[in-house]
Amino acid sequence: MPSLARKKSRHGKRRGRFWVWTRRLYRSFWIFTLIFVAFAVNWLMTAPLSVYAFDAVAALGQRSGLTLKDPKIYGTYYTQEKDLRDQLDIKEGESLFSFSPQGALTRMMALPWIEGIEIYRIFPDRLYVFVREKKPAAVLVVPDGTANLIDNQGETIAPKDAGSHNYLLRIRGEGAGDHLKALLSLLGQRHYLKQNVSVADFVGGRRWDLLLRNQTHILLPEKNWDDALNQLDTYLQNDNLIERGVKKIDLRLPDQIIVEP
Repeated sequence: MPSLARKKSRHGKRRGRFWVWTRRLYRSFWIFTLIFVAFAVNWLMTAPLSVYAFDAVAALGQRSGLTLKDPKIYGTYYTQEKDLRDQLDIKEGESLFSFSPQGALTRMMALPWIEGIEIYRIFPDRLYVFVREKKPAAVLVVPDGTANLIDNQGETIAPKDAGSHNYLLRIRGEGAGDHLKALLSLLGQRHYLKQNVSVADFVGGRRWDLLLRNQTHILLPEKNWDDALNQLDTYLQNDNLIERGVKKIDLRLPDQIIVEP
């Protein structure tokens, strides 16, 4: 009799452990299910650009009425919104799932003024496009007279339209674009020069000649541009050289300023 009681006790313990593990597995299943649902919702809300929707899911989205509404585009100034919409290439009745952000991103990045694009798909039917455009830093004039807008890296953005961007510095000479960033940095530290230099010629691939708006020519040395401009800036402020109407200021020799009246 005692032996039988012990057997029942062991059997009951095994059943108890079985139900404990069953409850744990059941609870774990729902925890992982909730985590999966959370990630799925996050995917729909944030729309990572690297994700491609499958055709079956796209068809389900269309049957469910999740068709994209008119996309919202922000951040454009130089770029025509129509050009961006053309590159989005949204088909009539296209669903949130079938739209390929990566394809649209590639096409829009090919537009001349575009520096960066962010695309967000917002569940269930919204699409937002945030645009970052390139900033023109200067006008590069080539030997045939063609003028192109360039960024501070010297990269061509677009042809200059007549009458537009006349406030920008005009640069000329072979290799001028490659050295533009350094020149702009130096001029940016000197307010008077930044406001009054209208043309910069890169001479012989070695140095800059600057033309002020009052037609005064400034000849910089091949090296130590910073020291030469510091010297020039001091003389411009203290000796009123510009107001005196000088034609040329030669800074090519170290520690000397040669002025031509």
